[in-house]
Amino acid sequence: MPPARKLAASRRQPAESPATECERVRAETIMRNNREFQSLGINATKDILNKTTAAKKAMARENSGSLYDPGDNDGSEEGVVDKVSQNVPCDTIVANGGARGQSNHTIDRWNKGKSMGRDLDRISRGLNTRIPVVIAEGKKRPEPPMQAAKLASEGGIILRQHIPIFTHWKEYKDIKNKDILPGYMGKISNQLAIDTDSKPVKEACADLLRTGTRQMRYNLKKLYFNGVPADKVRTTSPLKSMTDDQWRELVEMWSSPKHKDKCAKNALNREKVRFHQMTGSRCYIATTHALKQEKYKDEPPSAIDLFKALHCSSKTGFNESAKEAIAEMESIAAAPVEDGQVVKTPAEVVAQVLPKSKFLQNIGLQLAAPKRSSKAINDARVIELEAEVAAGKQDKEELKDEMETLKKKVEESENERRRLLEETEQLKKAQDELKKAQDETNAFFRRMFSKE
Repeated sequence: MPPARKLAASRRQPAESPATECERVRAETIMRNNREFQSLGINATKDILNKTTAAKKAMARENSGSLYDPGDNDGSEEGVVDKVSQNVPCDTIVANGGARGQSNHTIDRWNKGKSMGRDLDRISRGLNTRIPVVIAEGKKRPEPPMQAAKLASEGGIILRQHIPIFTHWKEYKDIKNKDILPGYMGKISNQLAIDTDSKPVKEACADLLRTGTRQMRYNLKKLYFNGVPADKVRTTSPLKSMTDDQWRELVEMWSSPKHKDKCAKNALNREKVRFHQMTGSRCYIATTHALKQEKYKDEPPSAIDLFKALHCSSKTGFNESAKEAIAEMESIAAAPVEDGQVVKTPAEVVAQVLPKSKFLQNIGLQLAAPKRSSKAINDARVIELEAEVAAGKQDKEELKDEMETLKKKVEESENERRRLLEETEQLKKAQDELKKAQDETNAFFRRMFSKE
């Protein structure tokens, strides 16, 4: 072969080799991260990643290392993974005779423990910042599903590790426990980027704490009280965040006849629920946001469409109550409008069919009525009582005036009666005198006639 051809052949590029398993896994990881970023409402992931320098990347790799770190036992995730060396007996075959014998081999075994917060740390490192959580006015949860999931997850972790469980939600509002809710919000803000001064964020965190403590109270009762003999119910707190006195208050409440009657009534009331939530662990607001992005892209869904989507099970479809409600909604919406009447909006139709339901409030289409505190209720009652007392005093004064008027009338009538009685007596005397004079006159005439 001529030298020129040999040189050309040597300069030819080799054919591309197929992608290795490592490259394929890396590409899948990048795609998965992009989907997570999009669910968080962050689209400029390329710009964010390009701004990080090679030095920062190397430092991050050195500092972060593998998520699987047996020495990582800080804070709430103590003992995430523990390496356990165990002497395990195993059968071995002796090479010279084929006889079976026993020998102890040291086997390194990894016991996976708590993994709470690992996914959040990974996403935060990828973003180089905490996950932003934004809650709109009138809504109790963030709209993006990832934000709602992370807020609920971190709130649950903090509640289980740091918040004591009281017998009632009103105890968290007591002045001696006033720091619990701000501390709860502060711990959440250490993990997620939230505005702790925002009113919607405060209301959402308070709702998370209220529902979480109620669920935690139920779980504690199910684990340590239900089905346990009275003499074997533990008297010490099973949680580090609770004192023994707080635990005994819970046990005392669970043992009271009033609480048992209340639980029985609640069990009967739960059987009367007609419209069950069909969205799994995802809240209504996050599911509504996902539906708007995936299914209803061209135009926003109506309240009736959202009712259908949120009450339809992927396995069983609609239940009978939901079918009846949907049929009634569609018939009202399709009814002709008479002259002088206004067409009802889908939200008004849903409110008409479900007058006592909070469905519109749960999906964020209707603001909840402002709740009045016990102090405000007491103040209003005091004002009402004062008004009633004032009205009673006024009525009393009016009654007194009427009594005085009646008394005067009675006195006047009595005086009139006395006057009439006196006139009658005088008239009677005058009649008697007149009769007497007439008798004397008659006697005089009789004497005169008798003399003649």
